[in-house]
Amino acid sequence: MYEEFLRGHLQELGAQLRKKPARGEITLLIGPAEEQTSHAASPSDAAVAVPLSHRVDEIMKVQGVDRKAALKQAARERGLTRREAYKQLLVTRDE
Repeated sequence: MYEEFLRGHLQELGAQLRKKPARGEITLLIGPAEEQTSHAASPSDAAVAVPLSHRVDEIMKVQGVDRKAALKQAARERGLTRREAYKQLLVTRDE
């Protein structure tokens, strides 16, 4: 009965909720930005150009870390979760 969906940027939602406060529970879902303005937040072209498995091997060799840590760092560089990066590794390994 009182269920309501609000969509928008955080500033817009905050303004709407100041005008008309929410009733009851609130569930907040945050998605990726539509357009990333910060160059640091987007995966670099160089990191994406190199296959993921090669990048993981490179990180392991240069930094002397284990495969798990290297995968985590490579995933972060590409804007992926570690799980997504692992799935990509499995797919490319099978090809």
